[in-house]
Amino acid sequence: MSIYPSFLYQHRTVDIPANPGVESNLDSYIGSLGFNVGFGPFAFSGEGNWGKNWGNTRGLIGNSMPAMLSSAILDNMTMKINDAETYSFWLDASYRIGPVTPHLIYGQMKTQNAFQGTDFDAGSRMWGVSIPIDLAKGFRIRPEFIWYDDGDLSIQGVEPFDLGKYAIYGVQFQVTF
Repeated sequence: MSIYPSFLYQHRTVDIPANPGVESNLDSYIGSLGFNVGFGPFAFSGEGNWGKNWGNTRGLIGNSMPAMLSSAILDNMTMKINDAETYSFWLDASYRIGPVTPHLIYGQMKTQNAFQGTDFDAGSRMWGVSIPIDLAKGFRIRPEFIWYDDGDLSIQGVEPFDLGKYAIYGVQFQVTF
């Protein structure tokens, strides 16, 4: 069994001379706890993350609505920074059968934010099957089938928007030296 804790903290100061009353300090942080455990041919791994203002770290965390809302927003009415609160996790269960190791994967991300007194809430999910197949020493193919649900965007006082669903199917060819 392995456990992988990590923590990121970033402090930024932005001066806006034309608006001296604007809050200029922005803190971003992410706490993460990952794990990996195996029992014979069974293996389980996962990771959970929680924090504020992930988008301000320039971490390129994706184009889903929760990722796009994960940056702090300057509220023009109060001249204060509204922090975005985000969590995410993923889980992976696999079972090795000779040269084939099917993986079942699930992940979720959710962000809450506010702009000019209006609350925003968005979440997304993904399910997947990944099947690495060892064909020769150092050569593997990996068919993958991933389904995404971009969930709903909830805006205070407005009916939620369905952001759609889509799938990605593909095959990786992996060469290891």
